[in-house]
Amino acid sequence: MTRRRITVYVSLGAVVLIIAAAYLYVFQFGGLERIVRGRIAAALGPDSVVKVSVGDISGSLLSGVRVESIVIAYEDSLGTHTVAVARAVSADYSIRNLWEKRFIFGNVTIDSLALRASRDSNGRWVIPLPLAGAGGGGEPPLFAVRQLSLSDASVTIVMPDDTVRVTDLKLLASVRGEDGTYSLQIERMGYTVDPAIYALSSVTGRVTLAQKNLVFQDCQVQRGDTRLKVSGSLNFENREGAAEFTSDNLDLLRIADFGGPRLEGLLDLGGRVILRNGALFGQITVAGNIKQARFDNVYAQFEYADKMFTVDTLYGMVFGDCSIDGNGYIDFSASPQEYHLGANIRNFNLKSLVTQSFRSDLSGTVILDGRSFRSADLWMKIQSDLFESSFDEYPLHRAAGTMEVTAESIRFYDGFQVDYFENEFVAGGELVYRGDINLAVDV
Repeated sequence: MTRRRITVYVSLGAVVLIIAAAYLYVFQFGGLERIVRGRIAAALGPDSVVKVSVGDISGSLLSGVRVESIVIAYEDSLGTHTVAVARAVSADYSIRNLWEKRFIFGNVTIDSLALRASRDSNGRWVIPLPLAGAGGGGEPPLFAVRQLSLSDASVTIVMPDDTVRVTDLKLLASVRGEDGTYSLQIERMGYTVDPAIYALSSVTGRVTLAQKNLVFQDCQVQRGDTRLKVSGSLNFENREGAAEFTSDNLDLLRIADFGGPRLEGLLDLGGRVILRNGALFGQITVAGNIKQARFDNVYAQFEYADKMFTVDTLYGMVFGDCSIDGNGYIDFSASPQEYHLGANIRNFNLKSLVTQSFRSDLSGTVILDGRSFRSADLWMKIQSDLFESSFDEYPLHRAAGTMEVTAESIRFYDGFQVDYFENEFVAGGELVYRGDINLAVDV
């Protein structure tokens, strides 16, 4: 054997020994764990209060790894607080992408993730971030996960006056972050939660965060028979935003659980809303029921601010066959609620609003001021100018004046005028729905 061949064989043997030694160090003697821990420490910086620990690491260095027993915590004057724990994380990747600092993963599976977050009495999240500048400057590298899977995950959110616990969280999504823009495409998501008012049976859609702007596209949530689809944007810095939405079978009582006005009803909605300077305004189309009131293709331009719901434009079909064209407001800061309506109406049946009242068919102009939507507290003062109407089978060619309506009676103010053909009457007094009639009539 020539010296040249011996040299070649010795060199190849040395390379094999080096590769074997490197393999044994990385995968058998904890070298990979040491490398990963060192990279994590370098990324966080020496002064960071955030601490990350990992357990065993296995797999193929060229195509994918499995990391077990991941714990993320932070330290403060009160001690160490755990933020996240995962039993294991598996990730598929291309070593070439990682070499080029392109953190693109094919499949990432997180098993038994447990997250914990808390807010202080000022409403701030007490989860510190790594110090600015730690790990070097410059733009963050490209990061993407083509398929992210969560199974058996949980989230605990501790607030000064409540604790929300999400369990059995399952998620199938994709993630991408590049040049300061981060997006999440949710293909499927479901969970159980305590308290149950936060429960959703299905969540899908795309959410993008960039420069303090949150953009959501075709986001759809479902709870029971209620479906809501939203697309829009929100700026966190000035707290302004806009959204277009559609909703089927929206339960108003469930909305009230989050602090809104307590109304009973089931609605189909569609429209556009704008949030600006703490006020919500926009256009909306409504179909469905609020209490005993039926709405069919009702259009409204509205504003909601400081518990005052103002409607500048209102038209459509309400209470079944009644057409309406007007404006008004509801003051939810008052207890009970107070409201006002000025409108032209046609074919209004008072019985559809006050069930104990008489059947009627009223058309004309009304100015209504009222209080409460509950029958026990209901009170309405109506200034009316009616034509070609009827009341409890009595035809009215014209009726003008002021009346006061409650759940038990109607009181006509003195001077209430009623015309029937060539006959003119002036009435005043009270008409009890299920009792005596006390009216004074002048012909």
